[in-house]
Amino acid sequence: MKIRKDDEMDSSWIAFQKENNKAKYDILLFPHSGAGASVFASWGKVFQKNHFNFYPIQYPMREGRKNEEMPSSLTEIAREIAESLMEVFKKNRYILYGRCTGSLVAYEVARYVYKKLGIHPKLFVAASALSPNDCKLEPMDDKASSKEWAKKFIDLHFLDPNVVQDEMFLEFYMPVLKADYKMQVDYQCIPDYQLECHIYTLYGKEDKVIDGEKLEHWQAFTKNQAHQVGFT
Repeated sequence: MKIRKDDEMDSSWIAFQKENNKAKYDILLFPHSGAGASVFASWGKVFQKNHFNFYPIQYPMREGRKNEEMPSSLTEIAREIAESLMEVFKKNRYILYGRCTGSLVAYEVARYVYKKLGIHPKLFVAASALSPNDCKLEPMDDKASSKEWAKKFIDLHFLDPNVVQDEMFLEFYMPVLKADYKMQVDYQCIPDYQLECHIYTLYGKEDKVIDGEKLEHWQAFTKNQAHQVGFT
């Protein structure tokens, strides 16, 4: 049984957290489609050392929550995360980092928190992520097989072709990726909220999925400045 320290966050929505009693900021990290909080686990000590509380978000259907169902929509995920971690947001010092689809969840969390508390994040970082207005995906046939789904994800450069030869991988990973994909298909951004912080969009200049020019569209989501940072 895990013993929790008195000042440690207790929520199923976070995992691998690192906390610092001298923290100046709380950073919440949202993983990409199909992934869990463990993708950020190795970053924790760096953030903790630099006076951050470090909170990777853990979605259902994976890792320690593999037997839990996903909420009904992306906005419902955001609502549940925000309600679960409201004490973090009330401190008015939070930063959001979203990778790929995680940036949509992060944006919806910020939107929900603002409507509830009137508090904005101090910084918003979107990695390999188009804006909420540019992220629409085409629906797949509900009767499509796992191999048809795998081909779709390969075509979108979401999966390495070599990985899908592993049937154990398909059995374990595909239901998670399909659930995340369907949630993004159904997502509709309601354009009634703008951040007040800087937005930094991080992308690879040779990325086959992200159109670097479209990243400028993030500007519509903040009253401040949106910056594009490309890596080779």
